[in-house]
Amino acid sequence: MKLEKKVSFEAAHRLMDHEGECRFLHGHSYQCKILISSSYIPEDGMIIDLGMIESYIKNKFDHCLLLNRNDLLSEAIDMTQAKIRVFDKDPTIETLAEKIARDINEMLIGIDYITVVLSETQNNRVKFTFFSEVDDIPN
Repeated sequence: MKLEKKVSFEAAHRLMDHEGECRFLHGHSYQCKILISSSYIPEDGMIIDLGMIESYIKNKFDHCLLLNRNDLLSEAIDMTQAKIRVFDKDPTIETLAEKIARDINEMLIGIDYITVVLSETQNNRVKFTFFSEVDDIPN
């Protein structure tokens, strides 16, 4: 069985190690499509409540500032007054798609794979597929 969920969110970031315009603080209206494939169907027939995926995305990333842990801006901003997510590397679209896939995988049991298609503009998108361990299917 395959599920698909679309979620949009607004976030700002900057890429410290980028030589182009992306090194400056800027924002995007992200479009996220999450595809989940599972050969295991739980007794209740629901692989996941799709509302949980939307809640996760909105709570974790919507109207958030995404920064590299080494970015001095993360120290300059009052963490109690801003919604900030810190990454171990620059928060590229690739980094963000991988984070979303891995986090959603943690919410699920017995899935085959998760694909996250993440767009930051009409012209820029990434597709990241995470293949899950299938030994977590209940007997």
